[in-house]
Amino acid sequence: MSSNDNCVKCNQSIASVSHLHGAFCKNCFQVFVIHKFRAAIGRTKLITNGEDVLVACSGGDNSSALLHLIQHGKSESAHRKLRFIPQVLYVDEYGALEVSSEDRMAKRAEILQVLIAAGFPVYVSSLEQALNQKRSETTARSVFVKAITSNIPLPPNVETSELKSILSRISSLTSLEDFIKQLRCQLIVTIATELGISKVLTAENCTKLAIQVLSCVAQGRGSQISQSTGFSDST
Repeated sequence: MSSNDNCVKCNQSIASVSHLHGAFCKNCFQVFVIHKFRAAIGRTKLITNGEDVLVACSGGDNSSALLHLIQHGKSESAHRKLRFIPQVLYVDEYGALEVSSEDRMAKRAEILQVLIAAGFPVYVSSLEQALNQKRSETTARSVFVKAITSNIPLPPNVETSELKSILSRISSLTSLEDFIKQLRCQLIVTIATELGISKVLTAENCTKLAIQVLSCVAQGRGSQISQSTGFSDST
């Protein structure tokens, strides 16, 4: 892509994004991505009109983009509005990192402010709760809370210490990442089940999907590839 190339869509603005279908300016690329997102949702026909869908958001670039796409698809100005009902879940994973309680609380509040501002119901959990699922079944204690404000208390220090103790025994970085991923997935499924939701949207990109596919094959889990990748748009 040359620095002087015009956008293939509007043919007026200077192109800033190179894509398989051509070079786009920023505005036209956003329109293109939004259209492709809605088309992917509609083409699969896995999500029905009026169905509740749990949207897993970490506050990172990928999940923020996913939330933006859903926001646009639900807005009054959308040409064809998304018909499902999004409910947002934020799983706090800072318990697995060396982050102080003050910094963790500040980061969590910052992310929750963005999620709540999206206008959808927001639920909050933490990676520590994945270890408490069996205890929660016997004590009727929920592993998540609904976020009305961004000031949601952190898990008890003893639970964070227990999580870090378990993670410290895993020597391989690949195994550590896989273990955290499995904890997160189990927690998301548990919360979705408790909310009575059968569909979950996660923010995956081509790089993540490729890593998951190659990891499954390398570990002899090729039969699990379809479960690991779900449905995705090839465009």
